[in-house]
Amino acid sequence: MPKVSVVMSIYNVQEYLSEAIESILNQTFKDFEFIIINDGSKDGSKKIVRQYMKKDKRIIFIDRKENKGLVYSLNEGISIAKGKYIARMDGDDISLPNRLELQVKFLDKNPEVGVVGGHFYVISEKGKYMDVFIVPIEEPIINVWLSVAVPMAHPSIMVRKAVLNKYNIKYENYIFPVSQDYHLLLKISKYAKLSNVNEFILKLRSRRTSVWHTKTVQSMKKRYILSSMFIKENKLLLEKFYKKVLKLELNKGEKFNLMISTFMFALIHNKPKWIFRVLRQYHSKYDIISFFHILWQHFKVKLM
Repeated sequence: MPKVSVVMSIYNVQEYLSEAIESILNQTFKDFEFIIINDGSKDGSKKIVRQYMKKDKRIIFIDRKENKGLVYSLNEGISIAKGKYIARMDGDDISLPNRLELQVKFLDKNPEVGVVGGHFYVISEKGKYMDVFIVPIEEPIINVWLSVAVPMAHPSIMVRKAVLNKYNIKYENYIFPVSQDYHLLLKISKYAKLSNVNEFILKLRSRRTSVWHTKTVQSMKKRYILSSMFIKENKLLLEKFYKKVLKLELNKGEKFNLMISTFMFALIHNKPKWIFRVLRQYHSKYDIISFFHILWQHFKVKLM
């Protein structure tokens, strides 16, 4: 039985697929199965996978002509996975060589953690570096971040399968299409901790046709609904985390998400003091501009 099951759904990614597959097959951690689901690709993706299957027995290939979507494919892959841990991967991204090793060691040492991500680079379609994403590490910051956004990149996560099985957690498409990653993390957070390794583990490719790149009005609205639900249900927990976060040194992204979270929290629970507490601590020109940007974004989404 493999310790890790890597699950990757592919759809018309022949240009990037070899690099994605090799980044998994060349991992320093070797005890894994690699489940690849061809979700009705019309290009040469299927042929590329079959070539690698001849070289490496760890690849399990599900091939179908019909495109059923990412959610269906991921649930299908997870349902046949034999590993203790499930690692997500996309067919156009690149896992850094020690990604699986770092995440397996972390989950082994921290049984209370249900899912772990890590820092990632954003690269262009041609593989050039575009940006660096430092994800939150401290537990209070992760939970505050989770109240308004995803605190880790979806293709970077490794999930403890026992948590999914015990609480019957799976990806859902019919309620929150496009926001299935956020919805999944919110459900896991009810039963287990979310965390990130303090290392870079992935190169995430930004493509004009990718869901990550195209933040639609629909996805923004769905995420706003999910975020509001989470904040409503976790009043006392979030107040505790806000107090802890305000004592920590935050980067720009963490400050930004703290401001969004406290602003929504203040509106939902009629607690304006939290807005003033945050602004009193972070009152630079950048912070004030960020706050008014948040106000505009909030009302824009609200009116959609």
